[in-house]
Amino acid sequence: NARTAILTVPVPVSARPLRLSWQQFVDTETSDALTLQVTGDGTTWTALPYRLGTETVDGPYAVSGLRRWQSASAEVPVGTTAVRWTLAAMALLVLAFFGSKFVLELVLRRA
Repeated sequence: NARTAILTVPVPVSARPLRLSWQQFVDTETSDALTLQVTGDGTTWTALPYRLGTETVDGPYAVSGLRRWQSASAEVPVGTTAVRWTLAAMALLVLAFFGSKFVLELVLRRA
């Protein structure tokens, strides 16, 4: 559908790197690319490498046919003010899930 969904979440100020963990459903079309990015100024965004299962993802990620949830995690650098997921597709529910997990686990510190 050539749509892009962006979920941006503020990151609490921390003197040490923060660990972001989530569950990612792996089964997008090969044209649906998910990218995790960080910013320190709200203007300049850079890709944040993350672990998805045993794989390191460094940039847009798309795979088809696996149809399963996988654990994912990333180290959020000191000075980061926000994290965002950008999905070039139409899977808004996936982004909503990531956002709710992020807020509960990192921002509100609830498991």
